[in-house]
Amino acid sequence: RCFAALDEAAAAYRRTDGLFDPRMLRTLHELGYDWELPPPAGREAAGSLPEPRRQPPRQPWQPALDSDRQRVRIGPDPVDLGGIGKGLAVRWAAGLLRRTWASFLISAGGDCYLAGPGPGGHGWHVGIEDPHASDRHVAIARLSDAGCATSSTSARRWSHEGRAVHHLIDPRTDRPAEGGLSAVTVVGPDTAAAEVWSKVLLLHGRAGIGAAARAQGLTALWVDEDGAVEMSASMRPLVVWQAGA
Repeated sequence: RCFAALDEAAAAYRRTDGLFDPRMLRTLHELGYDWELPPPAGREAAGSLPEPRRQPPRQPWQPALDSDRQRVRIGPDPVDLGGIGKGLAVRWAAGLLRRTWASFLISAGGDCYLAGPGPGGHGWHVGIEDPHASDRHVAIARLSDAGCATSSTSARRWSHEGRAVHHLIDPRTDRPAEGGLSAVTVVGPDTAAAEVWSKVLLLHGRAGIGAAARAQGLTALWVDEDGAVEMSASMRPLVVWQAGA
């Protein structure tokens, strides 16, 4: 499974032209990332982060994968498979459950797969959380035989040297992603792919996400830092309720 996850991560790196890059672990550690960090008490002062520690330019990721012997050489940078790992766990679990059940729901930390017609026979109702208020939804989608994943800058935030930072690192800048988006949800046939593309779309920012979603043919919904909700054309038929609509 570890080899398969690394192989999948390498394929996602190639498909996204490097925007999905699992080698952000060192940057997160330098920013003080810790799984046990509590959420910040309030919104930190705005401003620029300190310059990152100067590192040699990161080279393209070209892990050596030996499928016959199940061996891999990942290169000098440690990798973090947390996000895509969740999506793969859901994919593999769904493959096992399909052998017995036509209708089921798997949820893993915000990534999910919804098989069959659901309890009411007309699909599963999935609430898309408001990234600015976790007790509210911005929309509800009706899904069947689909994976769903969300990337959000509000899920894991902390304070570093007096500035608010989050865990979604842009490999082009080696800094937390900017661009005015707070959360992106992607729906598709595979949860692991939805996980990858939700982060990649978020990196495109408010100005570029619509074009990026169209170019990749993605079904997506996004929320910007001002709370505005937008979505791709293919997402609209799936949304059965939207806040304020």
